[in-house]
Amino acid sequence: MPHKHSTPKTPSQTKAPKRAPSPGHGPGVLRRPRSTQGEPAAGTSPAAGPHASGLKLHLGCGPFKLDGWKNYDVGDVDITKPLRFETGSVRYIFAEHLIEHVPYLDAMRFFAEAFRVLEVEGVLRLAFPDVARLSTSCGEELRHLRKVMLSFGHEMAWSQLLMHRALVVAGFEPLQVRECAYGESDHKALRNVEQHGKISRWARAETTILEAQKYE
Repeated sequence: MPHKHSTPKTPSQTKAPKRAPSPGHGPGVLRRPRSTQGEPAAGTSPAAGPHASGLKLHLGCGPFKLDGWKNYDVGDVDITKPLRFETGSVRYIFAEHLIEHVPYLDAMRFFAEAFRVLEVEGVLRLAFPDVARLSTSCGEELRHLRKVMLSFGHEMAWSQLLMHRALVVAGFEPLQVRECAYGESDHKALRNVEQHGKISRWARAETTILEAQKYE
């Protein structure tokens, strides 16, 4: 019987070895990694980071509503209790002639709560009657300021210096607590938000305004 010789296989007839399975994509399938651009980092929510929410709270608004703001009167949000907003969920808080209506320790707790709910670079703007202005007033203006400090249901007399220190205790950095002129701010959303002048001709004379910006 004649001996049969095996014919060598050409390279095209040789089977390629199987690829090792790619994790998560099935056997032998190589895929380009999915782009994560624009997605939140692991362990964060989509709203994390500066300027994420844009939520603006106007507390103690009375009859004066600000366009584009969430306006809450005293009966809607009680600042002597924990605020019902999520940590880091608020861009701006504005409270005008409100803080003097609660006792000192309640105000301190509110400042700490405001710091908590503000997002990084968020701002708390406070407008309040300043007891220190009594020393630079006279005549009818002085008589009015005395009445302001002792009437209208006020529980606390604040000064610019005392308010500054209280905000630092609450968590704000000292250099990030700044006095602003009436109606003025480095932040466009906080300009000309004061409404007290609509009901009092002494609004500018009695009011001090501080802005505290959150940094961590």
